[in-house]
Order: sequence, then structure tokens, then C-alpha cells
Amino acid sequence: MDRRTMKKKVVIRQLHIKGFRGINDLKWNPHQGMNIILGGGDCGKSTILEALGILFSSSGFRSLTESDFWNKKSEDGFSIEAAIFVSDD
Repeated sequence: MDRRTMKKKVVIRQLHIKGFRGINDLKWNPHQGMNIILGGGDCGKSTILEALGILFSSSGFRSLTESDFWNKKSEDGFSIEAAIFVSDD
């Protein structure tokens, strides 16, 4: 098989979000396969997806606002980290 046509499979082993929007500190180890994020309104589901979008975006970083920081404290910054596994599918 030609390397240019090979597809890669990316699996998130761990996600760590600190100080981003409404998430003070989250460590998550997703299960293999499909994961479902459930919860009531304004509990962080969209924030997790947005963090993943920022982390894996190839189009560059978007501008930030004060509300992107935990308790609107931009001086504290935030971090989004992931441990991933990449394999040939």
C-alpha cells in the first residue's frame, strides 16, 4: 500500500484541561471506541469539545476573550493537553 493513501487512526488516551472556560481542572481517560458525554446545561460538555477543537485544529488559533479563562482570570492562562496514540489503520 502506498504511504500517501494510508489512513492513520488517532486515539486519545488522556485529556487534561486546566483553567479553560468553566473547567478548573479535568483529567479524562476516554475508553477505547465511542465515548458519550452527557450532562445538564452549562456543565462543560461543549467546553470539552471546544478544547479538543483548539488542540487538533490545523487552521491556526482563534482569538481569545476573557470568558475563555477560568473565572475570567486571563493572567492565569489555561492548558489543554492530550496523550494520543497514532497507528496505521
